Amino acid sequence: CDRILWHGKAIKQNLYERGEMRHSDHRPVRATFTIRTDVTNSTKASKNLIFSSARCETRENWSVVGNGN
Repeated sequence: CDRILWHGKAIKQNLYERGEMRHSDHRPVRATFTIRTDVTNSTKASKNLIFSSARCETRENWSVVGNGN
């Protein structure tokens, strides 16, 4: 069973996709989320972060991004 576990009131799942691999029974999955949080550092507030696996990248590196609405 391939899944992405998440929990929280301020988290909205925007996308969940499963890849189709014919050479394996493993099905890679990906998801995008909108996360609302309080910002205490205004310098860091200008960066919109998207979390993917165990890394985070700035929004301009992604082509599919939810707008949080």
